[in-house]
Amino acid sequence: MQKVDVFGINETKLDDLSLEIIERAERIVGYLNEIDSLVLDTETYFDCESAREFRKKYRNISNYFSIVKSNIIQYSADLQAVKNRMHFNEGKVQDQFDEAKKQIESQNIERYEN
Repeated sequence: MQKVDVFGINETKLDDLSLEIIERAERIVGYLNEIDSLVLDTETYFDCESAREFRKKYRNISNYFSIVKSNIIQYSADLQAVKNRMHFNEGKVQDQFDEAKKQIESQNIERYEN
């Protein structure tokens, strides 16, 4: 028995996963915005050197929040790129198969005619 390796993707699951990633990224951004508000609100009741240092360190970290969201969204886009590339490759393989089939058929016709 000959081993056949077949590769493919479940497009529905891939689309669902991509959508879920985007939704979770939006939720994460929501949580980060809530944290941002909470930290900034500490200025009204927590005013000392350690509080200022805390907020300073938080601002340094919070600068990376947009990068985190961007990276998560990019992962979703990468999954879609995988799907698109698979479709492109399927088309290429089909074209190559059709061309090979024509060549084989034309060779067989030439043999029978001779």
